Amino acid sequence: MREIKFRAWDKELNIMSYANDGLLVMFLGEDICVAYDSPAGDGVVNSYELMQYTGIKDKNEKEIYEGDIVKFIDEEVTYSDCGYDYDEFINTGRVMFNDKLMGWDITNRNMDLEEIWHYSEYIEVIGNIYENPEFLD
Repeated sequence: MREIKFRAWDKELNIMSYANDGLLVMFLGEDICVAYDSPAGDGVVNSYELMQYTGIKDKNEKEIYEGDIVKFIDEEVTYSDCGYDYDEFINTGRVMFNDKLMGWDITNRNMDLEEIWHYSEYIEVIGNIYENPEFLD
């Protein structure tokens, strides 16, 4: 069974908080309460973005969360008279939940959870959409 945990981006203080930083996420029926006890402040976070852990680690053993920006070796397949030609290149994308796949996806790649897990040795977290949006340009 995979570990279920979250991180939260505090929109007011512009900080990312994780469970090991004192982040507390409570699901109270349909309501979600997010609070933390960190050096940046104490109390309930009213303006936040909640992101779930995918259950997968990248090639450096860093946990991959929704909203992370990752780079990975990708390949482009071209067809020729002799068969298939493969060109490898570095691709960058954002990790997000895809309702159609019912799993995690990397932007413009449509990798389901099993494929991300299978290729995790080639995936590296380089930032996230809040602290490093320029990586997606």
